[in-house]
Amino acid sequence: MSLSARLVLFGFALVLCTSAAIGWGLTQAATHDLQVNLEARGLAVARGLAVRLAEPVLAGDEDGAQRIVDAVWEEDDVARVTVIDDLGRLLARRDFGLPAFEGDAARVVYPVTGPPDDEGMKATVGLVRLRLSPQGLNARRARYLGRIVRISAAVAVGGLLVALAVGLALARPLRRLQQTTGELREGRYGDALGDLPQGGPREVRALGQAFQQAVAAIAEREAALRATNAQLRETEAARDAMTHMVIHDLKGPIGNVVTLLSVLEMGSLEAEDQALVGEVRQRCVALLRTIEQQLDLARLSAGGVTAQRAPVEVGELLLAAVAQVRALADAQGFAVQVQVPDEPVEALVDRGLMERVLVNLLVNAVRHGASPVAVGVAAEAGGWAFHVEDAGPGVPADRAEAIFERFNAAGPGRGTGLGLALVRLAAEAHGGTATVEGARFRVWVPA
Repeated sequence: MSLSARLVLFGFALVLCTSAAIGWGLTQAATHDLQVNLEARGLAVARGLAVRLAEPVLAGDEDGAQRIVDAVWEEDDVARVTVIDDLGRLLARRDFGLPAFEGDAARVVYPVTGPPDDEGMKATVGLVRLRLSPQGLNARRARYLGRIVRISAAVAVGGLLVALAVGLALARPLRRLQQTTGELREGRYGDALGDLPQGGPREVRALGQAFQQAVAAIAEREAALRATNAQLRETEAARDAMTHMVIHDLKGPIGNVVTLLSVLEMGSLEAEDQALVGEVRQRCVALLRTIEQQLDLARLSAGGVTAQRAPVEVGELLLAAVAQVRALADAQGFAVQVQVPDEPVEALVDRGLMERVLVNLLVNAVRHGASPVAVGVAAEAGGWAFHVEDAGPGVPADRAEAIFERFNAAGPGRGTGLGLALVRLAAEAHGGTATVEGARFRVWVPA
């Protein structure tokens, strides 16, 4: 339920309860007043009859007394009248056919007195007994209660309108604040500043002003952050361009150095010198491989390399990757187990990228794992899952994601941290994933 609806319902319920309490109080007061009026009216009618009946009662004129009693029919609250003289003799009686109260509460007895004597005293010469009916007074009470109901209904309707007006007056600026919050979340600060409430109650206006100041401060800070980020991006782009240019320019000279060292190594050198030249050549080859990986990573990160898929026989792909690391594995004393499917199976992958992926994983296992190393592939979840696993302790669980980041090796002295970054980018270029669990690396690509 919205805030405005809640406010309207609360205000209406408050006014309704108040009007009901006032109506109940007025009804109780009206009931009490009507009972008092009924008794007072009975005394007034009896007194008037007693005055008019004094003469016929003194004279014992039954016909005259009956005529006076018959005239009481004009009083719509009188149900029965009985007149007796001082000896208890019935002089007049009339039943008007109205329902009378049963009990003493509705009966009025009033004395009929004669003229005062010499001492000013009036002697009682008869009695007027009067039974009253609440019919007339009940009709007046019904009309009175109807007015009370109409007044209460008018108060309730007026309260509903007031509650509706107050609810809308309070809810409208609050809804605008809520909309402004959504615009802030989307970064539309100009729209948010334009939508802030400027009217309404004092507290809401104060809230809108405070919110406006906060929005202005946030917009100013974000503008400063955007400018800073733009400068950082420009600096980073310039740095990456410079790094890429330097790395690219190093590739050619280092390749030439490797070639010259290979020629020199094949020459007539002393054994000690030949070993030294061979080690220098290997270091230069490793440096050249690092440069090539860095260039590949830069192209993959920038989207310059896309997977050129073609049917590749997976067993042949595995054997080709193992052949490239066979010399390194033999030198380290590692046994490499290739798990190929029993029958030739083709996968739709980029052969060059996937071969690089498997070579990097095998080199990583030989350099940092334990023998034996197993490499294989299996159909899984609508794709192909390549895996490389060694017998070493593997990667700690808290490093399972960080190890695929660039320059984030598994530990000090454990490589440059480029090979696994290239593995993940190549898998993502295929629309797949690269993960590690312990010593088992898994690369999944969709079929």
